[in-house]
Amino acid sequence: MVCFLPPSKSRLRLLAVAQASFDGPLRRVKVHDRNTERFDLGLNTRSASASTRLVNDAVEVVASRLDVGSETLHALAALLCRAERQRATRFVFERERRRFIVARARLRQLLSARLGIPPEAVELVYATRGKPALAPGCAASDLRFNVSHSNDLAVHAFSSGREIGIDIETIRVIRDADEIAARFFSRNENEAYLALEPRDRPLGFFNCWTRKEAFVKALGMGLDYPLDRFDVSLSPGEPAKILQVESTPGDSCGWTLHSFVPGPGLVGAAVVRTFAHETASLVRPPRIQVRSLPRGYVRATTNRAQGCSKRCPS
Repeated sequence: MVCFLPPSKSRLRLLAVAQASFDGPLRRVKVHDRNTERFDLGLNTRSASASTRLVNDAVEVVASRLDVGSETLHALAALLCRAERQRATRFVFERERRRFIVARARLRQLLSARLGIPPEAVELVYATRGKPALAPGCAASDLRFNVSHSNDLAVHAFSSGREIGIDIETIRVIRDADEIAARFFSRNENEAYLALEPRDRPLGFFNCWTRKEAFVKALGMGLDYPLDRFDVSLSPGEPAKILQVESTPGDSCGWTLHSFVPGPGLVGAAVVRTFAHETASLVRPPRIQVRSLPRGYVRATTNRAQGCSKRCPS
């Protein structure tokens, strides 16, 4: 994994993206929840009707701040199950413990809003390599999700019936970036990275890294899947694409790659499963659409958590 540098002193503005192209400038509007912003990455499939497209084919990304006050932190911690609270105690650094608590509680809040159950009733299970999913009792909606964070920003991605992986990173200069690229990027990716102007290499590096990590997270393999077995685009200004997976062309690999900007100085990527009757040209969304969180939702769910019992698999 690439290590994170200390968080920037500048605070991210908590805004939502409103109908902007993926690679163009993003026009933003305020949302009610000061700690959350939301993106919808609509999969514009021809097979879905206009009335069901957003529900059945949308990929939704919600960004949340992790640097909350002590009172909010205490309320959010009350949403966690016993196993999650025990896991939180194992973090060596207080900063990482707080980030875990907030990110996991936000996940419970966001899942509860989509499932129609209290946050403390959400039950999670984990695959062999740690990818979380809804437990069988909660899985009737076929909701899939994934989580990533960088410093004090977390992103939660949701999809109906489609496996998904997401990753975000803070763009920065890494002293040994060239060595990391040579070790983990594919040969074609490394050549493309080294061909960049020095000023473009930090963005090119993290374009590649987030796209590769989002892909292996979507697979549920994590970094156990060899990163040099597939190629992604990385050059700044070029469309985000999976170019090849082993010997399979990217357009036929069964996955679609999207890039997004979760905040100033950050870059993100999401990889989504496509179905057999779809092609990459059909599912690449031309627009981002926004639906804000209900007014007061975060406050209401954290207040309701006080005194509630928790359920969670060990």
